[in-house]
Amino acid sequence: MADLVADVRAAKERADVVVLSLHWGVHFVPRLIADYQKTVALAAFAAGADLILGHHAHVLKAIEVFGGKTCFYSLSNFIMSSSPKVTGAPRSSSGTTASRSTLSIPICPTAWMQSAA
Repeated sequence: MADLVADVRAAKERADVVVLSLHWGVHFVPRLIADYQKTVALAAFAAGADLILGHHAHVLKAIEVFGGKTCFYSLSNFIMSSSPKVTGAPRSSSGTTASRSTLSIPICPTAWMQSAA
């Protein structure tokens, strides 16, 4: 997370507004926000980010405001050509139904989360 904070601080020194786009979250599961997301959002805002636009989840997720700064956890498939239908249980990459216990939480870049531990 130290790299994320340093990057946001550096961007804030050069810009009036910093918009952070994060590829994060649990995909295809509506309403579920991964535990790490709020921690990352708060750190990014404290470092100077003004807005967070999350993507990856393929479904709309919550919008949260921290001290007047807004975090969109997932914009869904706002700019994507895949099928927008998401119903029932999540699907694996092979198209078969996946149970919640088999879902992974991809984080990009992973170095941010490793440094937070």
